[in-house]
Amino acid sequence: MGTTNRFRKTDARYPSHYIVRDYNPGSGTPSSTTEVKDTGYMASGSYKHIYDVATPGWEYRDVKKRGGVYNHPMQLYREDRGCVPSSWSFGPHPSWGTRVVQGTLAVDLSIAPNGNDWNAHLGNIDNAVDLALVEAYAKMNSPDVLFRVCYAERAKTAALIGEAATKADKIFRKMEIDRDLARLRGKSVVQALSTAWLTARFGVRPTLADVDGAAKAAAHVKPSAGKLLIERGGTEREFKGSYSGTINTVGGVLATRMGSWSEKAKISAGVFFSIKDISDPEWKAHCFGIASDAIPASYWEELPYTWLVDYFVKVGDWLQASTPNPFFVVRGDWVTTVRRQQNIHCLPKATLQVNTAPATLYVSGGGEYHENIDIVVRETDQGVPSLPPMSGKPLSFAQTLDIASLAVQNCLKSLKRLRI
Repeated sequence: MGTTNRFRKTDARYPSHYIVRDYNPGSGTPSSTTEVKDTGYMASGSYKHIYDVATPGWEYRDVKKRGGVYNHPMQLYREDRGCVPSSWSFGPHPSWGTRVVQGTLAVDLSIAPNGNDWNAHLGNIDNAVDLALVEAYAKMNSPDVLFRVCYAERAKTAALIGEAATKADKIFRKMEIDRDLARLRGKSVVQALSTAWLTARFGVRPTLADVDGAAKAAAHVKPSAGKLLIERGGTEREFKGSYSGTINTVGGVLATRMGSWSEKAKISAGVFFSIKDISDPEWKAHCFGIASDAIPASYWEELPYTWLVDYFVKVGDWLQASTPNPFFVVRGDWVTTVRRQQNIHCLPKATLQVNTAPATLYVSGGGEYHENIDIVVRETDQGVPSLPPMSGKPLSFAQTLDIASLAVQNCLKSLKRLRI
């Protein structure tokens, strides 16, 4: 193959600097000057680098002609910096004089994102990569409906819906008799509402989904053998943080610094695959979830409480993703992470204590630094993670209601009848 790795960059940044000038008391003539033209930090400008893979044109055209795709890793990094310089003046003091501090001090005194929340955010991004890959592979392998689960749970679903209807009828009849909702016991109302919620979530909605899935499975047209297909998955993560405090800096100045960090990360993944040359009955068996590749997922769905486990650990999707599928040929995968970070730092206050008589505390301040950092990373051919990934997100309002409703119900009686 003629592909080659390549690295390119452009750097148009300018270094941070400062100057400290002292002036004599009374006359105001200069007494000393300290200047640093490069503190080791970059104050303004932009920087960009990219790592990718170059492919000769003839090779690219040949692969495309044969129906293939190029799937190469890539890394892109870009930062844009800007700074409002500080200009602090302390004095004039009758016997000490005046000190002026100028420069891009907000750069040198800024703090990069850190701390437990930041480390957790980085861990969440790594977990989100696994989530996106699992989602893409699960979509590739998932049938339109798990018919075996639908059939096995039909009696439980009917019992749940029937029991809920009976309880609701009793409540309404009692309301007609009393004509006053306040006379009803709160426990009866809560039980009725929780039963109705669980019935809708785990009885009615799954049944409607099964009907819709069965219709799709019956109408699903088998793709052409060898045709390149794609399934995708993705998620997002966000971080916000801040800091504040004081620090000693040049010229004996005590500076108050504060800043904020924010980052949004979008993770997307995909898998390239094609269908094998299989018969129509084999394809329909896959669509209806009665082929061998659907057995692990079916067993999992039939176990009690698995839907609750999937709220926190994506076991069901991982089983769908990791089970070998005899009908598909995987041709590669990719996962792209796009991170957009914005950091703002400022120095609202600067003080200098002069102990020469008369002792005086001088106050000044000002200066700001901001940076925007974009990072794009594409990794290829990662495969399905070896373990189920964590959900990585807080429970939704509906999921919270699920758990609250289950707490109200009698677990030994109600959970066994849930369609799970």
